[in-house]
Amino acid sequence: MELIGNKETFHFLVGRECRDQSREVGIFYGNVSLTPHDQSVYLPQFIHSLRIELDEILNNRINPDGFILDLGPTTDDCSARIELIGADAKLSFEVNAGEVIVTTVPTTYLVKLYQRVIKILECENA
Repeated sequence: MELIGNKETFHFLVGRECRDQSREVGIFYGNVSLTPHDQSVYLPQFIHSLRIELDEILNNRINPDGFILDLGPTTDDCSARIELIGADAKLSFEVNAGEVIVTTVPTTYLVKLYQRVIKILECENA
């Protein structure tokens, strides 16, 4: 698995193997898995969803409910929201039957994180 981002905060772990347009992708906050039950993603759909969220962040036009990580079945285990505040992104993750984790990261970190994940997954999906 390849670590993308800072392991102490919001990050992705991407598997090295691609099979039939699917790949293992884990999403984490620190050591808490945001995708504990399903880490297999269908690459075309997952990349498309990442691009939509990246566009929302870049254009400061988050969906009205503030949802993030709406990336398909893989992220059904976690409810996540985002609020852009100045140069920062406030993220909240509801995990483990109601436990809420709230963190703030620079928006630039989030943009670079999404861009890197997309780039890595696109190479495998070409």
